[in-house]
Amino acid sequence: SLVANTPLIDDRLALRFSADVSHDDGWVDSLTLGTDEDPRDAETYRVKLRWKASDMVEVNFGYTYAKNKGGEDLVESAPFPGQNISLSNVPGEEGSTHNILDLRVNWQISDGLTFESETNYYDHDYVRIEDFDGSPVDGGVFRATGTNTAFEQDFRLRFQGNGFSGVAGIFFTEIESNRPSELRLDLGFLITGTPNGNF
Repeated sequence: SLVANTPLIDDRLALRFSADVSHDDGWVDSLTLGTDEDPRDAETYRVKLRWKASDMVEVNFGYTYAKNKGGEDLVESAPFPGQNISLSNVPGEEGSTHNILDLRVNWQISDGLTFESETNYYDHDYVRIEDFDGSPVDGGVFRATGTNTAFEQDFRLRFQGNGFSGVAGIFFTEIESNRPSELRLDLGFLITGTPNGNF
């Protein structure tokens, strides 16, 4: 892990950066593939920028990138404590990637009036691969992928006077999602003399 804060312009512009990276080796013994399956990898990076444009206006920008990848926790047997065995002939995978951006603006128009703007964007990619039959033969593979995006915009006007206060604003949001999946079955191993399911 790493965290760093630094002023770029005294009392005006400041930058913050952080990073977090981790890795775990596979904890499942694949007797078919001869490898350790289900490793875990994760990484997250964040950048934040604060700009005090004037005594009345402040701008905050942030960006986050996150990625994680792992296996499918496919365990056929565990004969002894700590011994996890898989017979699958397809390496499992599940992971996602995230991008997040946010922009916030605060404008102190007067002692009793403040304008605020908040903009957010998010996108997410996902993948999952799993051996459907969980055996050393080509019985079937399940695969799912997906993409999600979201955008939000919020404008607010806060006011405060003698004995009253309130907020007025407008809000917009848009979300898109696409998550197809596929199951491929290969049943040739069940029928003598039909390699790779071609019959």
